[in-house]
Order: sequence, then structure tokens, then C-alpha cells
Amino acid sequence: MPHKPDQIPMRELERITGFPRATILFYIKEGLLPEPQKTARNMAYYDRRFVAGLKLIREMRERHNLSLPQMKQVLQREAGGVDVALLLDVRDRLFRKIAADPDQPGVTWAQLLAETGLDEATLRRLAAMHLVFPQPQAEEGGGEPLYHPDNVVIGRLFKRAAELGIPLETLAPVSENLAQIAGFEVEAFLQHVAQPMIRRGESADVIWASIQIGMDLAHSLVSLLHLHTLHRLILTTEWPEKIAGEVPAHLSHPHIQGGTFTQYV
Repeated sequence: MPHKPDQIPMRELERITGFPRATILFYIKEGLLPEPQKTARNMAYYDRRFVAGLKLIREMRERHNLSLPQMKQVLQREAGGVDVALLLDVRDRLFRKIAADPDQPGVTWAQLLAETGLDEATLRRLAAMHLVFPQPQAEEGGGEPLYHPDNVVIGRLFKRAAELGIPLETLAPVSENLAQIAGFEVEAFLQHVAQPMIRRGESADVIWASIQIGMDLAHSLVSLLHLHTLHRLILTTEWPEKIAGEVPAHLSHPHIQGGTFTQYV
């Protein structure tokens, strides 16, 4: 017997999502899913929110390795209109090396426009500010230039910032400051990692492996320091009286769980 999209029985929900009854009821009890529509003492119906919620829970658990409390925080932000899928993608990209991936080829300019939702003029302004990153091989000439897939996420984030009312021009100093920070890091790798290892007679492979470790350390350190510095400045800034006394709890007591950015998603 067909059912309405907003009246899915438990057995059908199990079939659609692949979650057993006990697990679904556990997530409801823990507050990860809403209460179902009860039509009798032992009868309840579920709607598409449960299908979407369980799909997101599976992705957070299997792909992002989030704990139960972390998943609850993410779902609360999802309910508040946050693009959780995009931010989780950002979190994953922050904690992996930028390397050539045969399963994730570069994207063309036209694909960047289509997948970011940015208009031509805005994307060209980002490129002029060195906030669009071509694939290294694209700079050697020959064929249509390709861009790193991360540019799609970067473009979507800039688009989201614009939707919040933040003009692109106010983000222009980001490129200059990032280049300066990266310059300090490269100089440190050269002076304190590469040159001492060269003097000791280490092989090129070993030296580059050590530089890669330094890159990973610097990347994680700068990312975490930025979040905490931003948080500190938010708390010490004089905000308008209307919102000054209404600081959300997660901003008043920041913490980063398990080395991830989940608290800030």
C-alpha cells in the first residue's frame, strides 16, 4: 500500500535508509532526530526529514568519523540553515595534503563558474587577487588551463560570504597576508630543515619528506591559531548594545574536539 511522503512507517524507513529500528529510536532518544508523528500509542509515522537526517548521520559517522556529541552539534547547525555539507567538505580538505589525485582531476574555468555559482566578473576578481589556484601543470602551457578542485569549495565560501553581506573587497587583504605567512614558513623550512639536512648529507627524498611534515605541522598550527585568535577578537570587540549581552554559549566556551573543526562547523 503506497504511503504519503510525510507518513513513512518504521519498516519502510528501515528499508530506505538501511538503519535498523533500534538505531533509529536511539538517535531520536539522543536528540539527533526529531520526534515522529504519533497516530496511536504504538504507531508512529516518519517524514523525509528522517531520511535526510539519517543520510547525513551516516556520512558524518562513516566519512568524517564524528562522535555522537559532534554529530548533534552539526545537526543543530543544519536546522539553523547552515550549509553543513559544504563546511564538512572544508574540514576534510583542511586535514589532507594537497596532492595530485587521479580520481579528482582539475576543473576548467567554465566548470568553476557552473559549480561555484559565481558570475564571471566575481571569479575574475578572485583570480586577480590570487585567490583562484591553477593546477601547476596548467602554468607550463598547452591546452586549456585547469584549476585545483579546491577552488570550487573556495568559490562557494566566497559566495556564501557575499550572501551574508560581506563585500569581496574587504577580503582582499587575505591574499596578501596569506602570502606573507607562507613566506615565513618557506623560509623556516629552508633555514632550519633543508639546509641543516643538506649539511648532514641527507638524501633529497628524506629532505623533501621532512619538509612535507613541516608543511603539515605549519598548516594545522596556523589553522588552529587563526580560529582561536578570531574567537578572542570576537569576544573582545565592542559590539552594538543589542547583541553585546547575547553571546552564544559555543562562542563563550570554545573548544576544538579531537583535533577537528567540528565545534566551529
